[in-house]
Amino acid sequence: MKESANFTKKQKTTTPKIKNAGVVKPEQAKSRKDELIACFKPAGDDIVMLVARLIDEMVNLEGELDKLRGVPLIRISQKNPTVQETTPAAQLYTRLLSRYTDITTKLIARLQKIAIVEDSPLRAYLKTLTDD
Repeated sequence: MKESANFTKKQKTTTPKIKNAGVVKPEQAKSRKDELIACFKPAGDDIVMLVARLIDEMVNLEGELDKLRGVPLIRISQKNPTVQETTPAAQLYTRLLSRYTDITTKLIARLQKIAIVEDSPLRAYLKTLTDD
């Protein structure tokens, strides 16, 4: 019984703490934002203005998620060493990941609408067949 208590204490004190884990530099965030905005450029400036805030939020969430990846998400219960508990960081990570997924889904849906508006060579050919 004493060994498990010692194991818990050792586990607590030897939890790795990663300094500067997932820190996103401003120039990286800027380039990521520019990369995402470039996807929407063919649709026009008005569409870019509509999605710019979502892209800002997406880049911000990417930075926050990177920071949380370096933090322990599970800890061993002090009452029962065989039980693992989630940390508040794990709960925050799941909420932020959910928001990130929602934003990504919305941006992809917008890109698909843009792609449908543009005529592909196959659609142009099919239109010529139906016009005859």
